[in-house]
Amino acid sequence: MIIGGKKHAVAENIRHAIENNTPYKPVETEDPVIDKQELTGMARQQLERMRTVTFKINNFLVRTGLRAAEFIFSRHTQIEGLEKLKDVHGGVLVTANHFNPLENLALHKTMRKAGWKRLYAVSQALNLGMTGWVGYIFKYFDTIPLVKDHKYLSTLFPEAMLRVFRSNGAVLIYPEEQMWFNYRRPRPGRHGVYDYAAQLNVPIVSLFTEPIDTGKPEKSDPEFNQTRYIVHVLDTLYPDPTFSPQENSTRMRLADDAQRRAAYERIYGKSIDAPFDVSDIAGWHPENAEPAQEEANTQQLGDEDKKQAESKQADLSEGGQD
Repeated sequence: MIIGGKKHAVAENIRHAIENNTPYKPVETEDPVIDKQELTGMARQQLERMRTVTFKINNFLVRTGLRAAEFIFSRHTQIEGLEKLKDVHGGVLVTANHFNPLENLALHKTMRKAGWKRLYAVSQALNLGMTGWVGYIFKYFDTIPLVKDHKYLSTLFPEAMLRVFRSNGAVLIYPEEQMWFNYRRPRPGRHGVYDYAAQLNVPIVSLFTEPIDTGKPEKSDPEFNQTRYIVHVLDTLYPDPTFSPQENSTRMRLADDAQRRAAYERIYGKSIDAPFDVSDIAGWHPENAEPAQEEANTQQLGDEDKKQAESKQADLSEGGQD
């Protein structure tokens, strides 16, 4: 199942981002556009909403529905290394690579089997602006909104996570920040995730999700095959009381990146720094694009290239005005 329409342009955006060494670049083509002030207001409103009776009722309905979705979409998910979590208890921060909305269900299954009843997920406040059933899920699931506002990030956001940790809960944060559709390679993590783990003194449960091409075409987009997942549980990382929060953050970030990178190279048998290949996007078979869709893809890519050229020219013009 593909959420969010056709993905050819998204896959090509990933290719361009890799070629230009921009691992945190947004690549989705249908994200809503909302200004920062409005996003901050939406994030604050979401945290207030989470304390209401209305939210709790809808949250129960969403969790029940997603539990059924987990059974449907994650019934073939494999989990390797679950024994590494048998002695891990209490509040934890969970990190993983991010490439598909449905991989979230596989992570919920993993943490539930490890003993955590609920897994809260940190999500861009931008997602609260989505409409339809996807927007409803983001508003009423166990979602902690993230927005780039210093006051929010230093007060309300860590307080929301701390409430979960104090109840021995788990919070999922994707350190890669942006979702890259079906991209197999893990990207370097942003430091913010590890800053919070160090400041709030919680361990990091490190996961690596491997997408498997099933060979069955997606009904909504024959250019892509369906995928299933293998979740690899890596070593849990702990803050060291003999280090400062900043030192702990750096130490855990580097360790998390290193073990996720090692997992990728062990599983795929090639360097993470190898040149981009179509197979890096799980299930992508551009040769299977329908003729009409192929023509539309060519037109869309032409428009994307034009936008990138205009953006680059604008940057050069701004630089020349200093």
